[in-house]
Amino acid sequence: MEILDERYSKLGVMVKNALVNDCELERHFLLLQNVFLFKDDMIFSFYHFFFHVLDSNRSWSVQTSLTSHLQDTIADAYPKLYNKATVDLKENWQLSADPVVVCQKINIQYKIEWPINIIIRDEDVQMYSYLFQFILKIKWALYTLNNLSFTELQPKKSTAPLARSTKKLVILRFGLVNIFSNIQHYILGHVFSELSLKFKRSFENAYGLESVTRAHADFIRSLHRVCHEFQERERDGYGFCLLLLLVKKLATMWRTIGNVAASEVDLCEKTYWKCHSKMEPIINPTGFCL
Repeated sequence: MEILDERYSKLGVMVKNALVNDCELERHFLLLQNVFLFKDDMIFSFYHFFFHVLDSNRSWSVQTSLTSHLQDTIADAYPKLYNKATVDLKENWQLSADPVVVCQKINIQYKIEWPINIIIRDEDVQMYSYLFQFILKIKWALYTLNNLSFTELQPKKSTAPLARSTKKLVILRFGLVNIFSNIQHYILGHVFSELSLKFKRSFENAYGLESVTRAHADFIRSLHRVCHEFQERERDGYGFCLLLLLVKKLATMWRTIGNVAASEVDLCEKTYWKCHSKMEPIINPTGFCL
């Protein structure tokens, strides 16, 4: 029995080495993290191009343009794999004026062939897609907030003091930038880094097909679980989705400041602080453990 176990173990190591050396398994893992999980912000130019498309209301050949842009972005790093990644947009995406909704209508298709699809299964790719859309919303919020120009509130040469409501909008913008930056750090810093380290150790200790598959499945499932719970968590109605709504409302008020009622600004300010108090213990934990 010991001889059989030893031979099985050696065979498993041979299979793992073949997947790594001949099939570039680790390159597939890294590409998935770079593209779907925004690792190292490699696809920065791609998602900024996508947000620009949303702002400009373009509809012609968008899917083709996005695929081309994505592949150009990752081609140098993945010359053998880049053309396996394509962008898929649901047909009715342009009917929505809500950018958050559109973020849920874009997806990255990644063609995985045998034998890699034994390790990276369809259900794993679905979880990667969910995570891509979730992180994309965080990136959209920060992009939108950082592109609000102060000259839209008051011309550069103006010396008049800012109105009370205008000052509150400026403070609200800084507050939202701060909380979304903290959310990004929590997800891509705390959670992703911790789980990536666990995955790396598990993969290094894996001795065969089954243990390699399990190591990857545990990684993506754990990350999906944490992000899903975070996105869906609503504490007395104040959570991630409401923060996204605040970003949309702020952007609208910022660009139509002359027509904004003071009561509307006050309500947004009050809502922000309630969201902040509910989410602060989550995104800035004193002790982090998965």
